[in-house]
Amino acid sequence: MNPTLLSSIVDHAAESDPARPFLHWHQAVWTAQDAQLGVLRLTHFLHALGVGPGDRIAVLSQNRPEVLLLLFAAARIGAILVPINTRYSAFEIATVLDDAQPSLLFCDTTTLSLASSARSNCVPQLISLDEPTLQSQLRQGPIHSIQAAMASPRPTDPVLMLYTSGTTGSLRGALLSHSNLLTNVHQILTTLQSVPGTSALLVTPLFHAAIVPAALTPLASGLTLIIHERFDPERALHALQHYPVSWTVLVPTMIQACIDALGTRTLPESHHQRTIYYGAAPAPRSLIIEARERLKAELAQSYGLTEATQCVTILTPEDHRLAITSSPELLLSCGKPVARTAVRILVNSTLEDTPHRVGEVVVFGPQVMIGYWQRPTETANVFFEGWLRTGDVGYLDADGYLYITDRLKDLVISGGENVYTPRVEDVIRSHPAVREVAVIGLPHPKWGETVHAVIALNPSYQPSEQLAGDIVRHCRQFLGGFEIPRSIEFTDQFPKTATGKILKRNLRSRQITDVHFALDLRDSIGTARLHSREGGTE
Repeated sequence: MNPTLLSSIVDHAAESDPARPFLHWHQAVWTAQDAQLGVLRLTHFLHALGVGPGDRIAVLSQNRPEVLLLLFAAARIGAILVPINTRYSAFEIATVLDDAQPSLLFCDTTTLSLASSARSNCVPQLISLDEPTLQSQLRQGPIHSIQAAMASPRPTDPVLMLYTSGTTGSLRGALLSHSNLLTNVHQILTTLQSVPGTSALLVTPLFHAAIVPAALTPLASGLTLIIHERFDPERALHALQHYPVSWTVLVPTMIQACIDALGTRTLPESHHQRTIYYGAAPAPRSLIIEARERLKAELAQSYGLTEATQCVTILTPEDHRLAITSSPELLLSCGKPVARTAVRILVNSTLEDTPHRVGEVVVFGPQVMIGYWQRPTETANVFFEGWLRTGDVGYLDADGYLYITDRLKDLVISGGENVYTPRVEDVIRSHPAVREVAVIGLPHPKWGETVHAVIALNPSYQPSEQLAGDIVRHCRQFLGGFEIPRSIEFTDQFPKTATGKILKRNLRSRQITDVHFALDLRDSIGTARLHSREGGTE
């Protein structure tokens, strides 16, 4: 076993406790030994199909054990796994395939039709994970004479390629090495001082960078990974209540969905401390308190990006407890940098360390990606003197906590004033009628941009001019005049990524498809006018 390769996670588990339940999917349980044998058989299968070091293997599938086994098999053979977002359109999938040029494309029954229609100019061999032949290979196939025919991968070799739109909106593959992934796992474990318990629940998609905290971290910690194909709040609650789940990764909208699904119930206490690791969006203080009380869980928040494997900073459970009892401002932070990671602020081409200096957040650490696949210019542009440019605006306080105030692209500049949209969103979100909110800038001939709020209401409220005016009056209590929304739009749903993050670029670029109420606030409260919205997911 090579402890510097990603496959060491399953190898170590099989050698230390072969009978340990490793993966749990529906009624099937893979022991650590089962998983290792499955990986060895898949490695033999891939090698027999001509897959070698540096080759790409694409997978378009919902969460299932075979996706993780493919990742570990790719790690052994020196290949690169390319998980594809199952919510992409056929055009986007074809774009990924044309760019990555994989030799194989694995799918499942739910994505077979989409995979077949999306192969475009790249025509990899298409293999269904549900094919009886492949399933038989996983359980009974040959495993001998594998390593003798292959060169051993190095820790710095790429093993995973995750496609991200980053700050530009164009898809590009971020190359992550064995070392990137294992380092980030260890950074999370070091910061949280291990992940106790016996089981973890996976509900976030494996095609996302959340694979690191949601799957690899608990598996490396000796936990059994309970796999759900996708997030369903009722099913997640059932798992939290009936299995000894001590770790799960959610986004705030998922946490809220679980609380809503509880109704008047409260989850019982667990024998093991239950921890919810969340990210992708800030969580309001009220949600944190309710999650702790009703889900009986501690919370840890992570800030990161695909280009940094996943995790850059963590707001620990201890930080959350301190925020609730005495330091509420900490909930506006995303924590401190994890081990062996430095965060600085880039202002006018200068790296700053001054507390509360606002600028672009840049990151240096061993979890930073190799680069973008076949994009040397874009790779060069995303680094400044060796530091990864995140595209996020923020600052560090005197204690080293990082605060994200906006994305560079999301900064609204109105009449020469910088409006940091998370601040406006936090104020609007504190209104009792508001369930979710996104603030964007709309073009204006005089002011350059004006502040526009898109709001989803709680079930007991209805859109109206009166309510819009009430929200504006609420904003006036906490915001400067230039920060107050000049227009408010009500929506039933937001366009979101697969992990629940609101796609602001879609809000800016959407076409008029149906009419919704909005309020134009030119002077004080103003007059009503009509706006549109387009929902959906990515």
